[in-house]
Amino acid sequence: MGSILNPFIDRKSLLKKLSMWRLSAIILFVFLAFKLFLAKDLSVFQTDYVAQIWIEGFISDDRDLKNSIESIYRDKRAKALIVNINSPGGTFVGGEKFYTLLRKFSKSKPTVAVLGDQATSAAYLIALGTDHIIAHNGTLTGSVGVILQSLEVTELAKKIGIKPIILKSSPLKGTPHPAEKLTSGGKEYLKHIIDSSQEIFLNIVKERRKNIKQEHLLDIEQGKIYTGHMAKNNNLIDEVGGYDNAINWLKGKNVMTDIVFDIDIYNNKSGINNLIKGLNFMNNFNYKLLSVF
Repeated sequence: MGSILNPFIDRKSLLKKLSMWRLSAIILFVFLAFKLFLAKDLSVFQTDYVAQIWIEGFISDDRDLKNSIESIYRDKRAKALIVNINSPGGTFVGGEKFYTLLRKFSKSKPTVAVLGDQATSAAYLIALGTDHIIAHNGTLTGSVGVILQSLEVTELAKKIGIKPIILKSSPLKGTPHPAEKLTSGGKEYLKHIIDSSQEIFLNIVKERRKNIKQEHLLDIEQGKIYTGHMAKNNNLIDEVGGYDNAINWLKGKNVMTDIVFDIDIYNNKSGINNLIKGLNFMNNFNYKLLSVF
């Protein structure tokens, strides 16, 4: 009797062991997948590669994006960086920080920017941080300038019977404020801030794009936007093209481009996140984010 049951017992035992091995293999696979795609430490890549990132939507002081770029910079296997930019702009500080970060990156590894549908204002400022800028013919870029946005609702408040009460230590404290009229002194004060930031932006343009002719620079200072073709003629970019042009440029820098890893910064690709950022920007009257948007 025992000899007849043994084969069935052995088979059940074998199937049980096989299931355990399968489960272990699945767990190991999932662990490695998370390690590869979600780990902050990019050293999990076991070969030399070119990193590729996307900067999209409203630009601000994005910690996730900053950490990702710094991780790529520290990874010895990362030999270059392709920065895809598709953004209408954002805050001056956001653009300035990523410009500075990319300049630091470029001192040790080649960087190239590929502009998408648009890369204006703060987005163009970020592109200036790379070694080489490429735009499509139809890309909208440029818009070199600074803007400070607010609202005045004093007349509306008066019509609906609301009388704001504002107590402050000095006339310019909290200027501009939607619940009070902007005085000539307030306008002069704010214009000084905008002009100071604009000077910083223009100096970066002049430093990074040394071949811009004086007559073109006068147009650029007006905050005009340009198509990719126009931007090339005005020396705002280096080349008209796309991804393939970026690869060819890197090859010219003796960078092996056989492996290109897409580094997905999830926070920057979230539509709802960009919507929240935009709403916060429009509603944040207390802090008045200075924008190059």
